[in-house]
Amino acid sequence: MMNSEKTTDKELRDFNKNRISTVIKNFKKRRMNAYYAEDELSANNLVFELIEQFKGAIPDWKGEIGIADSTTLHQIDLFERLAKEDLTVYNPFDRLEDGRYRVFEGQPNEWLPKDVYIPLFNKVFETMRRALATDVFIAGANAITRKGDIVSTDGVGNRLAGVIFGPKKVIMVVGSNKIVGTIDEALDRIKNIAAPLNHIRHANKHDIQFNKLLELPCVEKGFCHECKHPNCTRRCTMILQGPVEDMYKDRIHLIIVGKSLGL
Repeated sequence: MMNSEKTTDKELRDFNKNRISTVIKNFKKRRMNAYYAEDELSANNLVFELIEQFKGAIPDWKGEIGIADSTTLHQIDLFERLAKEDLTVYNPFDRLEDGRYRVFEGQPNEWLPKDVYIPLFNKVFETMRRALATDVFIAGANAITRKGDIVSTDGVGNRLAGVIFGPKKVIMVVGSNKIVGTIDEALDRIKNIAAPLNHIRHANKHDIQFNKLLELPCVEKGFCHECKHPNCTRRCTMILQGPVEDMYKDRIHLIIVGKSLGL
């Protein structure tokens, strides 16, 4: 006999979908397009359905796609599919198999002196700039509120810049774990969850130059200490509450996935 007290996966999915439906309605009230995707594959398909729609809606379409760094985009297998499409992709964060930025190919996987490291990393910044003048910009977000706010924090600011202004269309993909009640809760989530985990991610998976991030107080102690450390990547914050009426009203497209994705 089935245990009537046990919550089934279907019940959890239905409840999550109901939560997301409420959030979607509030985003639409703020003139931001929002969609529900049940899982990673559904989110992937929806991204490319939107891109196909944009081809006919954007004057002088060039097929240029800008990318912001995002764990979520990797989890929905966005990059594998982008590589198969007839699109020009500006991805500053294209990496080698060992996690280093592709621009470091041919360099030893060790600490590089500044006179070698900085000129190479400037090539990453140049691709970031190119991504800000594309047809479509694709990114994740650190948090969204039930009322319809998108809240994100960057170290450099390229993601925030692309979302706020520049690219003609913006697609953002977030997991349901990013939904919070208020802007204050969103900022707390960024300080005490997203930022420390991103510091660890960069240190463990990427260039050896990022190892110093493991020394940050939020990583060592588990909570933000407002340390103002020079290597802290929590440098600039965006609170997006929708476009000005009749201006860019069809620019932001938010896909909320009914699963926990990203950091």
